[in-house]
Amino acid sequence: MLAERDARTFGAATVQVELTQNNAGSDWGNFVVTFTRETAAASPTPRIEPVGPEGQLRKHIPASIVATCSEPEGATGEGLLITLRCESGGFEIYYSLFDTTANAVRLYDINREFSYDAPISRDVGNCAVSPPGETSWFDDAGAYAGRLTCAITLGGDPEISWVHEALRVDASVEFIGSDGDYGALYAFWQRLGPVLGS
Repeated sequence: MLAERDARTFGAATVQVELTQNNAGSDWGNFVVTFTRETAAASPTPRIEPVGPEGQLRKHIPASIVATCSEPEGATGEGLLITLRCESGGFEIYYSLFDTTANAVRLYDINREFSYDAPISRDVGNCAVSPPGETSWFDDAGAYAGRLTCAITLGGDPEISWVHEALRVDASVEFIGSDGDYGALYAFWQRLGPVLGS
C-alpha cells in the first residue's frame, strides 16, 4: 500500500491530507484530512491606573489592602478630595485625602473631640496598651508623621484614627464585631499605619 501526505498552512490553520493506494491498483482509496487551528494567546487586559486624587491616594495605601479599596458614598469634609474604604478580614479602613494639611488635621481633631463617648485630649493615655489615648506617631523610618487617637466607638468596637500631616491624609481603622479586642487592632495598625506613604 502506498501513501501520500501533504500539509498546507493557511494563516493560523494547518490542513494535512493523507491519501492511500492499494498495492494492486491505480485507484486512490481512503483519505484522511486533519484540520488544525492554532488559537492566538489572549492578550492580558491592560490595567487602567486611577488618576487624579484617587490615583494619588492609592499610591499611599499599603499594597496588601489597596485592591480592596473603593469610594464610599456620602463622604464629606472641608477640602476633602476623595475617601476610599478598604477592608481586611474584620478590619475596616478609611483613607481620606485633603487639599491641605490644615484640613486633614481639622477632620482628625473633629473626630477626636466628637466621635466617642467623651472628647479625647491630646497627649493622654497609652495607645500601645489600651484606649482611650492620643499621641504622636512615627513612620517606619522613625520620623514624626502626625497624630494618633485610640478609642472605643459608640458601637463598642475599638478604633484607631491617625493623620499623616505631610501627605494630607486622614485615616482610621476599626475592628468590626471584635468584642473589644483592642490588642488585635493595635497589632494590625502596627503593620498598616507606619507604612502609609512609604
